[in-house]
Amino acid sequence: MTLVGCGGPSVASIQVSEPLVAHTAGRVPLDARALDQDGDVLADVAVAVVAVAETAIARLGHDGSVRCEANGTTAITLGAGDHQTQVDLRCLLISAIEPAHASLTLEAASDQGRTLAWRVLDLAGEPVEGVPVALSVADPSVARVEGTRVFGVTPGRTTLTWTAGDVTAQVSVRVGKPRLVREGMTVPKGGIDLPLEPGEWGITVSALAPVTVESRGGRCSDTDAGLVHHLICDPTEPTQLHIEPTGLLRDPTTAHVRGVYFPPS
Repeated sequence: MTLVGCGGPSVASIQVSEPLVAHTAGRVPLDARALDQDGDVLADVAVAVVAVAETAIARLGHDGSVRCEANGTTAITLGAGDHQTQVDLRCLLISAIEPAHASLTLEAASDQGRTLAWRVLDLAGEPVEGVPVALSVADPSVARVEGTRVFGVTPGRTTLTWTAGDVTAQVSVRVGKPRLVREGMTVPKGGIDLPLEPGEWGITVSALAPVTVESRGGRCSDTDAGLVHHLICDPTEPTQLHIEPTGLLRDPTTAHVRGVYFPPS
């Protein structure tokens, strides 16, 4: 990176795409341009960092770069030609991305996608907001991501990846065909039982009032509660999924049940 001196074009200002925020402990990309007095970009004039106010937060490189060392905000001085300007650099370094679910089960060719949730942790292990996270699927022929939702495309397995800076997190995704679909089902006071074959099930139970969901004779893990339950069940023999109202009066309620089945492997 070379600075043009007195013999080069006259720099009137430096334009920076603010805010300048870094989430990794490496070299901070500088989206900065030198402008002449007419506001035109001087393409042959490089912009470099020439000073850092808080060296405990960021370190000045010999090549005019800057690297974040710790979390915090510091003023940095940019230079181009004989012109200098000062901007703030926020170092918000992250240590991990924690998805809300360890795995996901989806229906093939269905609009019943799943809303994805996660949290980003800083170097102290505390959740932080405002860190941009990219979502990608290893095999888009199996599942696709739209915004913060993921949808099944065709039966199969793939991996969903969260990326922020140089930090990543992954969960496994299984897509299958629905085998248990009960829309608008009435759940009486004593509850209702639905049969489950041996194998693996990904089940979503949503109700208009709180319900409990459990498997009688099989093993299920319930990852949500309240009005929406997401369960992974893997019974080794025929069993039943039990759904029961849990309101104060345990009045009958309406529930929607959708289950995706994977035969024993």
